[in-house]
Amino acid sequence: AALQADTITGSVGEPRAHHLARAQQVLAQVTPELLKRVERSDGAEAMLYALFVASEPIAPDSANDATPTQRMLNPARGALMLQDVLHFHAELQRLGATARLPLMDLALLTLRSRALSERESMVVQIRNMIEADRRVSLDEFVFQTIIEHDLLERNGKLETIRAERVEAVRGAATLVASLMAHVAARVGERSALATYQSAEQNQRWLGPLVERSDITLPAVRSALTDLRALAPLEKPALIRAFVAMAREDKRIAVHELELLRAIGSAIDCPIPVLAWEE
Repeated sequence: AALQADTITGSVGEPRAHHLARAQQVLAQVTPELLKRVERSDGAEAMLYALFVASEPIAPDSANDATPTQRMLNPARGALMLQDVLHFHAELQRLGATARLPLMDLALLTLRSRALSERESMVVQIRNMIEADRRVSLDEFVFQTIIEHDLLERNGKLETIRAERVEAVRGAATLVASLMAHVAARVGERSALATYQSAEQNQRWLGPLVERSDITLPAVRSALTDLRALAPLEKPALIRAFVAMAREDKRIAVHELELLRAIGSAIDCPIPVLAWEE
């Protein structure tokens, strides 16, 4: 499955009816029982945790055989929560990557009404799960970024503008754009340099492509913080540049869209929920 690129570039920050309709179409593949469970507060919480369960043998017979992720959950949340998490994890594997964003969005919608202290506790739990195996995958970074900004940043907080023009944050923009190019190249088996240049020629403020080996997730997180402080009217140009890299093959795949969503959330320039084309 992939996303038609023009459906993103024409609606940055403004999810439209057909985006939501397509999300509903994806969710139609989910069993009614699963949807009902995600619409409950405890089920929604379990769905978020399920995104971070390592792809290891699940449901061990004893605590000594538990994976690091499961050991983080069991004492903190109890057996019932662990059971839900493992069930949702199995369902996510069955449904495939296309279902991850709409199910996460449904869970987040349910959880926004929780008290801030409870949402903060969930964010801490997710951080602990990620750190349990002492490594952070790009998928974990993407989902964590979306969840943290959705659960903790939707409080009407005004960001202090520290850069009026995108040229002032050229280094940060270049680093994030380079990550986007490498992900797009991996998904589409394209050259990262060619993918990057598809946007660079129209965005003269971008610096040279940063090599994948020189990109670290802490550096990306810092760069996104810098881009968040950019003047709001400058941010859509950033998103268009990132989308241009993902759309170099005229379509946007699941992992590309997930990264775009994380970038949009982190810099406070939302990307539409979903607009998939088979």
